[in-house]
Amino acid sequence: MERFIVLGLLLNGVQMGLTSTYLTDWNMVGSRLTQPTCVDIPQNLTLCHGIGYTQMRLPNLLGHDTMIEVAQQAGPWVPLFNLKCHPDTQLFLCSLFSPVCLDRPIYPCRSLCEAVRQGCERRMNIYGYPWPDMVRCDQFPLDNDMCIAVQSPIDGEPAPCVACNQPDTYENMIDNFCRADFVIKTRVRKLRNEELRFKKAKVFKMKEGIVTKADLKKPVFEHPNMSKCCGELIGKLDARGRVLVMGIKKKNSLFPTLIIPWVNSNKVIRKARKTMKKFDCSNPKVFSSTMITTSKIPVQVGMKKKTRRRRPGHRRGRKEVPNVRQSASVSCAGCNQPKTLENLVDKYCTAEYVIKTRIQRIKNDKMKCKRSRIVKLKEGSSAREELVTPTFTHPNMTECCGNMLETMEDRKKRVVIMGDKSETDLKTSLVVPWGTNKKLIKRMIRVAKKKGCSSR
Repeated sequence: MERFIVLGLLLNGVQMGLTSTYLTDWNMVGSRLTQPTCVDIPQNLTLCHGIGYTQMRLPNLLGHDTMIEVAQQAGPWVPLFNLKCHPDTQLFLCSLFSPVCLDRPIYPCRSLCEAVRQGCERRMNIYGYPWPDMVRCDQFPLDNDMCIAVQSPIDGEPAPCVACNQPDTYENMIDNFCRADFVIKTRVRKLRNEELRFKKAKVFKMKEGIVTKADLKKPVFEHPNMSKCCGELIGKLDARGRVLVMGIKKKNSLFPTLIIPWVNSNKVIRKARKTMKKFDCSNPKVFSSTMITTSKIPVQVGMKKKTRRRRPGHRRGRKEVPNVRQSASVSCAGCNQPKTLENLVDKYCTAEYVIKTRIQRIKNDKMKCKRSRIVKLKEGSSAREELVTPTFTHPNMTECCGNMLETMEDRKKRVVIMGDKSETDLKTSLVVPWGTNKKLIKRMIRVAKKKGCSSR
């Protein structure tokens, strides 16, 4: 509902602007004298896709004049949006990165910027990210001008209301995990007389000297608004009533900061749980790199597939296709490559070898694989013996490909690897999980063999 309100606000602003002047004297950072055009917001622009309107203005209000540049610059902001540190974070960011396509730009109000900054800056600073100058709030117009104002003011809800209405995003779970004095998995016993009682808990984290095992044996949370705030959440739990609970201890009392249902089929919870086992919250750089790696936006927009059965919501015609070679990530050992038919065929044709194998382990920036099957081997290049049980090296192999390995659904860890050989080591240009991309990989091989690679 909020999104439609925002869209209505923007459209009303255009009517108001008929009697006012353009905001040409207000110099936005990075602005360029380029004739604006309207383009569709692509699905892979995760930050702003589904915001409430389908077309955006290009160049945007930060001066980005290509979709590749927009996606690259918007990518690092996805973790901030997923933290849900302020309900208007997406509205503020998308008003800059993908402004609604009107005959004149509509800027966010200074109050909107300050509200989002007040809600998010402290948590950004914890992990080594200061508020960037490119979105400095004093650059934006005051509320008496035509601009986008705050839509969801925070009224300072009591602790249980915040805890029981937390988003179940990976970033929010890890952020709360690092700030919590205790983290437990438990079952709800009863909610009565403004007390939320739990059964025996399994402890995931307990700060020594602050929380004791006795505190968490059968924890109890008390608050005057407990029934009102958490009643709806408790009513939606399954028969076992399992929940993930995080919180802090103040003056011998436990206060919840996050309570979400524990569902085994929830991939986000499982992924967060794996991270919690080995995560070092004392190192902000570890947190920052983890957030950006797991929330990275792919830059490319794929071509329409020429198949008889179209995917639901798939439209006819061509979409804007950026140059894949420019947009693909080449600094991450090939594990973050765009999974499009065009890119796979391109990598297949330029690779000296293509193999199907199983990953045994990734450690010390080396990826060791089990026995492989050779799909393609260029004459005079890599020796066949080296590809039987290959080991690949890369300066960022553990950081870049470790996350892919953890999130693979295929227990056998099957992958297709393409690459070439340097003087001594085998290099990877593309690593694609086999299980979720089986049909795409087979089609890629058929296309490459049918059309040939000599013309590429």
